[in-house]
Amino acid sequence: MNAQVPVEIQRANTRALWVLGGGAIAMMFFFLFGFRSLYSLWCSLTGTGLNPNNAALATAMPVATGRFLAVHFESKTFDQLPVLFWAEKSEDRVEVGRDARNTYHLRNLSDKPIHLRPIHQVAPFNAAPYFAMRVCFCFGEQIIGPHEEKSFPVIYRFGPKLDERINDIALCYSVFNIAGAPSAALIEAERKAKQAIMAEPEEP
Repeated sequence: MNAQVPVEIQRANTRALWVLGGGAIAMMFFFLFGFRSLYSLWCSLTGTGLNPNNAALATAMPVATGRFLAVHFESKTFDQLPVLFWAEKSEDRVEVGRDARNTYHLRNLSDKPIHLRPIHQVAPFNAAPYFAMRVCFCFGEQIIGPHEEKSFPVIYRFGPKLDERINDIALCYSVFNIAGAPSAALIEAERKAKQAIMAEPEEP
């Protein structure tokens, strides 16, 4: 004789199925539409991959791989810097192994010169060892005069050994005020970067 399932259990099972189904739909929408927001959050909260640059890859000959990545560009300002900071291209499709280009722009909105330091970060973090900057404004201090606007070309490359499961990259540039003592935000970013580097497992 088949035992009947109590109505309360049936209702509980139905609710559980609705919750699981709703969760699956939410996850689907997250992966479809939330990718850039996730990378933006990662970029602003972590120092992983602070100013990564594979020097050997930067000087190597370009290689045609036929594999393409979607690269998303972020630009952030800290220390209440009175500047406009933006990338000419917010995203690009680039071939792994070959040079790609973009241009960043900085405009000083104040009546005083601004001393700032740009840094860049790459996400996901395991892409950083295969990232090379060939031309970049992030390797030194920058001075922007009163109401001056400067343009900075960026030439970069991803190496052929980049994990083939990675199809999307976020490249985030941040600018910090460096007049006088280093800013608290810069010190914290560097601290997080050092922690992240120490925590990363060594490659076999």
